Amino acid sequence: FSEKRRVQKSYLEMIFLFFILVELLTVSTTTALKSNHLTTSNRTQVVHKRAATVPSATCDGSNEDEPFYSPTAPNTVWICKSSRWTPFKLEPSIGDTADFPGSSCKDILESHSSNCFRPATDGPYWVRVTDQCSEVEQTMQVHCDMSTCGGGWSLVWKHSYMEVLPLTQQMYYFSDTFRSCQDLTAGWCNVDRKVRFNAEEMMIAAYHNNHLVYAYRGRYNRNIDHEWSGGILLDPKVCVDHCKHNVGIPPAPSDHDGRDIQLLGIAFDKTTPSNYRANCDTFWSSFDNPGECRWRDCFLPSSISSNEHDTQMTLAIYVH
Repeated sequence: FSEKRRVQKSYLEMIFLFFILVELLTVSTTTALKSNHLTTSNRTQVVHKRAATVPSATCDGSNEDEPFYSPTAPNTVWICKSSRWTPFKLEPSIGDTADFPGSSCKDILESHSSNCFRPATDGPYWVRVTDQCSEVEQTMQVHCDMSTCGGGWSLVWKHSYMEVLPLTQQMYYFSDTFRSCQDLTAGWCNVDRKVRFNAEEMMIAAYHNNHLVYAYRGRYNRNIDHEWSGGILLDPKVCVDHCKHNVGIPPAPSDHDGRDIQLLGIAFDKTTPSNYRANCDTFWSSFDNPGECRWRDCFLPSSISSNEHDTQMTLAIYVH
């Protein structure tokens, strides 16, 4: 009986030693990762969690092992080591390069939401969209509005009225012409087959010299790839409206007075959203010789422009 107890005791001791060894290995591995974490993607994640605040420019014993990030070098992080800033490369975030695109600005915004170093900001990002019928993919750079109405909006059309003449049918938001929409500089752009973004919402926004004046969102209008009525916001809701007049009234397609229906698909008003043949907030008269009426439904406040109307205007359509 004593021999049996002795054997049982030996087995228990072996099991106890085994668990102690496992614990020691776990602690050793964790310590190794902490000391060499910058060579692995795991360390990048740890750094992101620790980067609650940006450290001071001074690197000394008070901020040892703290990270520093600069938006001007988005793929680099500096770590304070032995009183010296040491740079380390970060892996690209979704949307940074054509080889690492998102499916939309909304997808990119969601991927950046957990990244302390790379919060999503307004600007150009790479996206890859797929035609559901042909299964053909297209990678492109688009401007993303990451701040208005929750962010995640992909720019698919813009037009700077009276600055882009003569007008052509390629400029319609329902045309099948592709012209890169990667910024909000004065000009025009269009992404054809907008349905490829699998959007549920769309937004119409107006800018004066890149300053947002008004923005309204609504349900995605599937006619936007086919005819001028696709520019009508369904169940519109205001996001921002700094106009002096007609505050709370969404923009809508209009040819002003019915003189030239060819303006439908480019021109908008902001007074009578259910009457597409009256009023004007962009331009009017004729397709071949458009007349001035920028901001005449809105009237710009003095905080945005010294001129209430007849001044720079860019209208943009986003999908989400």
